[in-house]
Amino acid sequence: MAFNAHTFGATESSVNRFFGAFHRVWAKVSAVASHALQAVQVARMTSVLSDMTDKQLAEIGISRSGIPAYAERLIVGEQME
Repeated sequence: MAFNAHTFGATESSVNRFFGAFHRVWAKVSAVASHALQAVQVARMTSVLSDMTDKQLAEIGISRSGIPAYAERLIVGEQME
């Protein structure tokens, strides 16, 4: 005998609710993971920029105090394109 959702008494509606809930949970987990990855990338970019000399920073048009904002703009802008 083959088993499926109907043999177990599950209705199509309950199956749809289950997958809807699963999708919502997965979307939240995905969003949190994406945000965490973005934070790691910004931190890494900040570190790389901080290792540059003041002359190198001036050549790309930023000052040392502008590194965090510039790193954020680089990473967030990349992911939006």
